[in-house]
Amino acid sequence: MVVAMTDLIRQPDSVARDRALRLVRLVTIGGVGTAIGLTGIFSTMAAWTFSGKPVATLEAPPNVPTAAAPVQHAPPTPIVIEQVVHHPVRKGGAGAAAGPAPPSRGPVAMTPATLLPPPMPPCVSTPSHVC
Repeated sequence: MVVAMTDLIRQPDSVARDRALRLVRLVTIGGVGTAIGLTGIFSTMAAWTFSGKPVATLEAPPNVPTAAAPVQHAPPTPIVIEQVVHHPVRKGGAGAAAGPAPPSRGPVAMTPATLLPPPMPPCVSTPSHVC
């Protein structure tokens, strides 16, 4: 009895499967036929509307003389300083402000205590102000 029920169940599945395969084949053939038909329609319309006249030509642009090709030259030779003149340092006087300043002490070292803000004052609770 179980065998007879499986045959009944398999038979409609095979029928439905065959019907689905036929539908897929039909839709595929229809799509290919539609694409070929539309291609033929559009190519025929293009051939009917083509005038066959040559494209209008514009006047030729004026002749512009070409510039001469650039010529490359060797880079200039570097300037070499052969004599160095040392001027004595003046201490004080009018020239002292114009000269370089002596090195300063540098930045002050920051400690963790200087980076933190001051501590908050202790909170005193009252009935109207609760911390």
